[in-house]
Amino acid sequence: MNRVLGLLSILLMLSSIVSAQSWTSKSESKLNLSGIQDFLPNKSVVAKVSDIDIKNILWSAPYEYQSRAIDSPARLRMMMADGTSLIFGIVRYDMQEPLLAARFNNIRTFKGICLSDKKIRARLDYTVHGMRAVINAPNQHIYIEHYKRGNKDYKIIYDRKDYISHEVFTCGVTEQKIDYSRDPQQADVRQGTCEFNTLRLANATTAEYSDFHISDASIPDEEEVHSAVVTTINRVNEVYEQDFGVRMVLIDNNEEIYYYDSATDPYTNGSGGTMLSENQENLDDVIGNDNYDIGHVFSTGGGGVAYLSSVCNDNNKAGGVTGQNSPIGDPFDIDYVAHEMGHQMGANHTQNNPCNSVSATRMEPGSASTIMGYAGICAPNVQSNSDPYFHAISVEEVMNDASVFSCAEEIIDFGNTSPEVTLDATTYDIPKSTTFILEANGSDPDSDEITYCWEQMDNQSATMPPASTNTGGPAFRTFEPVSDAMRYFPSLPDIINGNNPTWEVLPSV
Repeated sequence: MNRVLGLLSILLMLSSIVSAQSWTSKSESKLNLSGIQDFLPNKSVVAKVSDIDIKNILWSAPYEYQSRAIDSPARLRMMMADGTSLIFGIVRYDMQEPLLAARFNNIRTFKGICLSDKKIRARLDYTVHGMRAVINAPNQHIYIEHYKRGNKDYKIIYDRKDYISHEVFTCGVTEQKIDYSRDPQQADVRQGTCEFNTLRLANATTAEYSDFHISDASIPDEEEVHSAVVTTINRVNEVYEQDFGVRMVLIDNNEEIYYYDSATDPYTNGSGGTMLSENQENLDDVIGNDNYDIGHVFSTGGGGVAYLSSVCNDNNKAGGVTGQNSPIGDPFDIDYVAHEMGHQMGANHTQNNPCNSVSATRMEPGSASTIMGYAGICAPNVQSNSDPYFHAISVEEVMNDASVFSCAEEIIDFGNTSPEVTLDATTYDIPKSTTFILEANGSDPDSDEITYCWEQMDNQSATMPPASTNTGGPAFRTFEPVSDAMRYFPSLPDIINGNNPTWEVLPSV
């Protein structure tokens, strides 16, 4: 009886905690808050919520190896961009080595899953700005950010499609021109191991990057800079764990490579190419070559540049640079940092446009829409920014590169079992100019949600946007994974309405 009463008490307490989380929408025109506003989406909701309540719930969350998020007793309510709210089960995960985590014990990272819909997941961190979250639902990405620096109780909530970066970005990687021909009749079904490899990340910052994030004299400079770095790597980890099975963990003394004086720091902030060698030399001097697996530096200039397939290579594993005037938010995290680190992991560009394309991997039409493309910066553009996932060719490149995980410090096995997929056929004869459907059959022994993503793997150079008379190259763009195992070519709404979408073109030859 006592055990039953104890359980009831816990359940009642958790219920009251969730109920106590009150998100109240606010009119921006009536708010009189000082501080820097980092995020200016075209459409958003501003809400007030108790930072203390949120922190208490997050701090009560079990570790990911102690509980699944869906079973976690830590329940957090979060507001969506339309003003409604959902409740998530939360678990904690570590992306800082123990000594670093102990020094920055108010900066933590978490994962969550929606209790009412397991297809909706969240990645959260708690920093000097309070709680920040990315909520990923089918065809939707919701962001909860600090409304203005210096006030943790006010959040701005928006859909990713309403936040567009207009900055010009360049990537100066030297790609590997490999002979990569594929025979679709020899395609095989590949399954991952469902294990995470962890890589030790040494992530430096230039003085200019640090200065961008420092704004509150009452907070130590290194805490503000470390908060920014953690938020970015937390977001990158979400995608890398999903697509590559790899997690980057910030090294114990990472704060030793944050710089604050441009006159004395070891970097040339405006030159990405110069910073490649500077970062390798600096990390080896300060951190030691044996003490990290991948190195990167954040700046406010110089664009992006990286050594291809350099992870675990002692000679150039610190060869990664990402610089942007406003180094904050998802365009910086996904379009740029995840892109440059993708090069370090062994992935080439995927766009079929002429600017800096790679013949072996130009599998996406136009400027592409996945992370290793040039979304928004290489006309003709499919869209303004990258979707947060890697194309199949990028996954294949990374997973086939044995050097990427050769120095992995730890392999984490969560006891998950790989899903299975079957196809009724691997080749089809389709009349020209004819709409068609592809369908797969997937199952998962653990009853996890399965999503599907159909991607074309033809790398021939072709007219872009795709023309129906093209005899090679990609004719159909990729879309984010969905739970529907069936895809119409082109999309069903376009078929019904008689549309001819620019990036889904039926061959007429």
